[in-house]
Amino acid sequence: MVDGAESAGRAKLRAKIAKDGPSEAAIAVARVFLESLRRDSFPPHGYDRVFGVELMEHASTRLVMLPMGHLVFQVWRGLSQANAISEAAVVSALWQGRLPNFFRECVMAQADGAASPCIAELLHRGFSDIAWDLALHQLLAKLAGKEIAGLRVSGTTVTPEDIHLDDSFQPVPIAHAAAIPLYVKKTSTRARQSDAQLFSRLMADPCSTEAPTEWVGGGSGPAAFEVLVVRSDGIPFTEADWAVLDSFKDAMLQQRPRVVMRSHFTTFAKALSAPVATIALEVVFPRGQAVRAYGLEKHPELNGAKGKTNGKYSKGRVGVKFEGRATAVALLPTHLTLLK
Repeated sequence: MVDGAESAGRAKLRAKIAKDGPSEAAIAVARVFLESLRRDSFPPHGYDRVFGVELMEHASTRLVMLPMGHLVFQVWRGLSQANAISEAAVVSALWQGRLPNFFRECVMAQADGAASPCIAELLHRGFSDIAWDLALHQLLAKLAGKEIAGLRVSGTTVTPEDIHLDDSFQPVPIAHAAAIPLYVKKTSTRARQSDAQLFSRLMADPCSTEAPTEWVGGGSGPAAFEVLVVRSDGIPFTEADWAVLDSFKDAMLQQRPRVVMRSHFTTFAKALSAPVATIALEVVFPRGQAVRAYGLEKHPELNGAKGKTNGKYSKGRVGVKFEGRATAVALLPTHLTLLK
């Protein structure tokens, strides 16, 4: 926790969370920090204690004398260089409110091999003295312990269901590569064998068809069981979202990029014709996007009016706030023109 006066970086982050919501704030924070790691830029730009990197007035070139905050930064940097962490994984950990546990798990996984000097020093000191800003972690987390609208998938049959997300769920690789916090869990309920490759395809590495053994279909594999799918940020995940994600996976298999990133999904979503899936609308009509309404019959007075999207999506519609109206209006994308 942070004591005393609030730093400028912390105040800025609290304001961003209030303005853009935890989801967007967590993505922004992770990107800033990971860029600091890539550039070996210490101290990192703002948001330091979110990642256990407590800033200090003095430094040392001797590892054993290195302040804990600087040591933690070097361990994060080593994890980044070893490709042991990714933006999607860090963002997901923030959304789940479990970044300290995520960090520890990553460190211990690296320690199983030839541990770096920094990891060895951290293990010697222990994790208890790391200065995490747990209050900010709570603000960045989304709906922990609450039921979220997701899907129950049985073969090719997809049914909406309110789902309780817990630690038994696993991240969907292709979704996390696209910065969509989607998680999946195999149930004990048998499913129809209508698509033995469905889950092995979605749980495969984003750029290949290779999936973990436990997700390879057939026999007693996961395709033989019903699966729960849900987002960790509290946003409903629908059948339309499911279809778009599956199509995106197919597109990446054809393009074969070296690494699948959010930018690939952005390009894919913007190329869709009349998208209705929330994961696509979030890209095409992000919060704050200027738009002009047209062709409205229920609200003809808004035809030609300029507004801004509010980041709310429901049933294929986009929330738009128009000047002079107290409440936002949910409109179909086909009645909106993007403005620069």
